[in-house]
Amino acid sequence: MAPSTKDLRILYQRSGNRCAFPKCTKSLTYDETPSGSPTALSEVAHIVAQSPDGPRGSYPMPLEERDGYHNLILLCEEHHHVVDDNWPTYPVEMLRRWKAEHEQAMSLATEQA
Repeated sequence: MAPSTKDLRILYQRSGNRCAFPKCTKSLTYDETPSGSPTALSEVAHIVAQSPDGPRGSYPMPLEERDGYHNLILLCEEHHHVVDDNWPTYPVEMLRRWKAEHEQAMSLATEQA
């Protein structure tokens, strides 16, 4: 399976074009390309891996729920690798907290007075 278009749209919209890794200020779009066509730098990461063999994959979550919005976090390429290559340091609860805090911060930053 793969994340649905709806779930991906919600993830991107709530992420505000920024990586959810704490204190990462990277924009997830690079506009200054020679062709003038923007390049996407974002990576959709699974909080609990799609398969039981992947990072945090042994966490008790049904396989059919692993591609849903609530199990996805938007990261830059660098931090996606850091989080997955060092997965014991980045448990499920931590990534869920990051996602919630990041999306709340993006909502507050874009809220109109």
